[in-house]
Amino acid sequence: TMCHAQVPTKMYWTEYYGNSTKGVWRADLNGQSPEELCTAYYGFEGVAIDFQNNKMYLAAPHQNKIERANLDGSNREDFVTSIHPVDIALDLSAGKIYWTDYTYSNAVIKRANLDGSNVESITSHLGDGCDLQGITTDVPGGKIYWVERGDDVIKRANLDGTGMQTILHCWDGVSNSWDVAVYGSKLYWTDALLGTDNISRADLDGSNVVNDVIAGLNEPRCMAVDHTTGKLYWVSAGDNCIKRANVDGSNLETLVTGLSHPFGISLDYNQNTLPVELTEFTAFYSNDNYGNECVMVTWETASETDVLGFNIYRSEQDDIITVGNSINPSLLDAVGNSTQTNEYSFDDLDAHILKPYFYWLEVVNLDGTTELYGSIVYTPGDINGDNSQDVYMQNILGNSYPNPAKISTEISYQIKGSVTSQNAEIIVYNILGEQVKTVRGTSGCAVVYVSDMSNGIYFYVLQTDNSYDVKKFVVFK
Repeated sequence: TMCHAQVPTKMYWTEYYGNSTKGVWRADLNGQSPEELCTAYYGFEGVAIDFQNNKMYLAAPHQNKIERANLDGSNREDFVTSIHPVDIALDLSAGKIYWTDYTYSNAVIKRANLDGSNVESITSHLGDGCDLQGITTDVPGGKIYWVERGDDVIKRANLDGTGMQTILHCWDGVSNSWDVAVYGSKLYWTDALLGTDNISRADLDGSNVVNDVIAGLNEPRCMAVDHTTGKLYWVSAGDNCIKRANVDGSNLETLVTGLSHPFGISLDYNQNTLPVELTEFTAFYSNDNYGNECVMVTWETASETDVLGFNIYRSEQDDIITVGNSINPSLLDAVGNSTQTNEYSFDDLDAHILKPYFYWLEVVNLDGTTELYGSIVYTPGDINGDNSQDVYMQNILGNSYPNPAKISTEISYQIKGSVTSQNAEIIVYNILGEQVKTVRGTSGCAVVYVSDMSNGIYFYVLQTDNSYDVKKFVVFK
């Protein structure tokens, strides 16, 4: 899992193949300054980085173990033995390590504590020959995702292994897949079927598949995502190199070439905090200084270092990839450098207050770099930023039921204003426009008894200071 309060500085990759010694390497994110950290017979497959404790975890299936070492390759030790690990993922917040554990007749997802204790299988055998491969954690979403390459499927489950689902199949474009990665509300996977090698994506439930987000590749295998820049990094086993691109497929780059059977890849998120320490980011219904209805976006920083300003982005979908320009016409000023709490707000007057929205905050730094926070959700009628509806946004007069009425009819309504205070008067008129009765409604419902009314057509009215709503019903006894 990736922490949005950390900035990656290094990428790590493994080599794994045949009867030879292979290594673990790292380099800067642009591919410069590569260095070999350690080696092993047959090498390693999956790699995961624990930036909080300066450790890396290495899957060594040929030696039936996971190794742990410092990030410079020193202090190597056997972490868990008597297993057959393929790929590794971490949940640092819970102190857990997950891995795909595969032999032909025993394919399971396992996990343990980061001290090596409490090793457990959290799934049953997933099927002979399913060929378990890549695994990733989505800690905010409470899920793990993994690839079963032999069956051309991608599955997910809760972090404890319950609630397992198959979310993507071969007909979705899952063909000889190796790895998965989560970025925002999207799941990415690599396909290495000869002639159609690509990286594809879908929503986290497997819907809205987009194949060939990055096409024309040569056996892409494991990948990693930089959540702070929206970059995908992957191992290109077919041409022995490492590549990266934006998550929308643009700006494809080859970073490192001339490798020897590269396999796993991970990023090192260091301990340096971002230029902005964000403590609050909300969106809710409000009015501007002139009384105009709007969605107010607010955020609070605990500290700032060399910050130039902010941009706000909005979308009806939780997908930053589809978002165009920022909604603010010019860069929003920041304090810039501060160790004190600073509060900011932006009135989104162009938003339709009756629609739910997703918002993102972009921090623009003096050196030209940016960081993205979000998404957060705007819920219509939320006035305090807790995503619950506190007020109705408009008057609604519902249809009466039953209609025609023999004994009584119920009329539902909602009045713009507090959800908890919905008392109103419903006035009933006959077809001549004469007032027949007034009914007091409570909690958004009024009951009209018709025993004293003649058969015929009637009109009922909900009148407030700002609107006059009329509907009709029939009495037929």
